[in-house]
Amino acid sequence: MTENQESQQRTMSWEEVAYSNMIQGEAFLRILVEKGVLTKEEFVEKLREVHKEYMQQKQEESGEQGQG
Repeated sequence: MTENQESQQRTMSWEEVAYSNMIQGEAFLRILVEKGVLTKEEFVEKLREVHKEYMQQKQEESGEQGQG
């Protein structure tokens, strides 16, 4: 790696990573909705489902850690 390349590299903050992921997800969602692949309602329903699964998994993991 050249000195110039090293000077151009930098560490992204968690906020920048989160923002980048958010806008990429939003762009992807908009394309799918515009193409008629899914509706916003279908997306929201699936989002709630995935969130519920994630929260249940997180709760189960917390319970397992408390038992050990």
